[in-house]
Amino acid sequence: MNKILITILIIIALGGLGYLAFRSFSGSSNSNTNSSINSTLNNNGNLNSNTISNNNAVMDTNGDLNANTNTANININSSQTSQVSIANMAFQPATLTIANNTQVTWTNNDSVAHTVTGTGFDSGNIIPGSSYSHTFTQAGTYNYRCTIHPAMAGTVTVQ
Repeated sequence: MNKILITILIIIALGGLGYLAFRSFSGSSNSNTNSSINSTLNNNGNLNSNTISNNNAVMDTNGDLNANTNTANININSSQTSQVSIANMAFQPATLTIANNTQVTWTNNDSVAHTVTGTGFDSGNIIPGSSYSHTFTQAGTYNYRCTIHPAMAGTVTVQ
């Protein structure tokens, strides 16, 4: 009977030590579970911001999992667009101020063909209902005009 009792006590003691060792090991374990990047687009399809999250899971000495989340929002306008309407023999707006790397699209809403011609860009003939786009990649002031109707002029200022 004593041998059976001693055997049971040894099994209980070893099991308890194993449990404590597991809890102790788990309590010191830290885990970086994931990192993610979430992008949102505005109505024009341009990237507005990225959310970068870093989630760390830490198990405390009681065996409870505690999550720590660090989040950073980064505002980015990697691709910007601006619109100019060609109507009533005029560019509308005639003066435009934009950021660097902005794409400007001229849309011919008039009843006759026009051009958009300036230093470093030339649309050729834009027939009614068609568009021409140019991306401005350098700061400066760009004067342009319609070569068919020289009285039509506009200015794009790139900051």
